[in-house]
Amino acid sequence: MPCLLTVGSYDSVSMGKQGNFKNEEMRLYSFLSDIKFLRTYSYKLLLIAFCGIQLPLLGLGLLLAYGALGELVLEEVLLLVFGFTFLLAAINLFVLNQMMIPVRKAKDALLAYTEKRELPQLPVRHKDEVGVLMRSVQSTIINLDHVLQEKQDLMALLSHDIRSPINTASSLTELIRIKSDDPEIKDYCEKIQQQNGKQIRLLNAVLELLKEDQHEMNVIQSESVLVEELIKDVVENLSLEIKQKGLEVEISVPKKLRINVQRTIFNQVLTNLLHNAIKFSPREEKIRIEVKKNRRQVQINLVDQGIGFASTDDIQRVFDRFTHLKRKGTEGEPTTGVGLYLSRKIVRQHKGEIEAYSAGENKGSTFSITLPV
Repeated sequence: MPCLLTVGSYDSVSMGKQGNFKNEEMRLYSFLSDIKFLRTYSYKLLLIAFCGIQLPLLGLGLLLAYGALGELVLEEVLLLVFGFTFLLAAINLFVLNQMMIPVRKAKDALLAYTEKRELPQLPVRHKDEVGVLMRSVQSTIINLDHVLQEKQDLMALLSHDIRSPINTASSLTELIRIKSDDPEIKDYCEKIQQQNGKQIRLLNAVLELLKEDQHEMNVIQSESVLVEELIKDVVENLSLEIKQKGLEVEISVPKKLRINVQRTIFNQVLTNLLHNAIKFSPREEKIRIEVKKNRRQVQINLVDQGIGFASTDDIQRVFDRFTHLKRKGTEGEPTTGVGLYLSRKIVRQHKGEIEAYSAGENKGSTFSITLPV
């Protein structure tokens, strides 16, 4: 694929630019790395530890050899030994801390990219274990960023260049259907529009998957949200579908209960679940939304009296990406098979879990979301 070839060349250029990287904070590490017999990071640490242990003994041995301690009283000798040992121990700890800088730099580079999308500038010339780590972090982030950019371009292509012709075809087909008196042509036009509708729904589902995969690395920016307000908004947004099937939605939520979520994307989870409950419920039935709270978690249950699930295997497969368990609603409503997959991803981003339960086919189902308090 062209994308893979581009990533490879991009990585080579980026690595080349980083080859002459210099950082004053890593001067000691770079100096030791240039010594041939210290070719591994473990050798460097062993040398520092050896010096930290042996230098105090060597210093005391030299003082004894030259008779410098002979004129001192015991208290002065002990004070000198303690001071000398403490000084060298402090120097040893300082050197070890300096040797940890490359590891911290690699960690900071990962955090900077995941939180702020900042590209790193790590040195790539060192060949020991930490050098390999920094080089791997550098190249991986550069390649990942390039792949994400390719995804953005693909999303723009799908959103505009592919959606627009389908919409144009649908508009022209509708125009032909309106102006034609031939029942057969009208029937063909309706079938074309149905197929176009399926393509648009599939395209929207793919775009949602791409968006969610791209945002997966981002840290969720949660806010305190009133659960009652959130649920009422979702019910209001789907009020037309609820009314068309003559359904009743019963809400049971503790007053003033709040959860920490990203409002927009968590709203989409509840919308997906309620939309499915509407789709798979017979007319004039009841849907219940129940919210419970204990010390550890908040549980949101959405219960319907619809078509349910025939087996536990079906319940598990319904959360798969592009699941094959695609079922039409009770009145032929279509489905793309990705709504629950996206819902589970979003809930898990919030450190929660979503599960489904059913007593059997045509015995309704319950979708339960649990979130940490």
